[in-house]
Amino acid sequence: MPALWLTIPPILVADEPTGNLDSRAAAAVFDIFLQLSAQGKTIIMVTHDRNLAQRTGRVLEIADGVLVGDNGLPGGAASTPL
Repeated sequence: MPALWLTIPPILVADEPTGNLDSRAAAAVFDIFLQLSAQGKTIIMVTHDRNLAQRTGRVLEIADGVLVGDNGLPGGAASTPL
């Protein structure tokens, strides 16, 4: 593993990490995120890929600057301006 992986901070922010990848490479990246999550790391990932988002532990959906969905809250989220 590259030295970068030896010092990963507790929170990793990834903006469209699989956007320009083929499906195999995207799966490999997501598998790394799953491994990091299992090690207690927090992964904040922005994606437009609903299939990928559904594989995560929590999905926050934002539309026009408003939080319109949160599968981590009982009953979902009320509309909340960000």
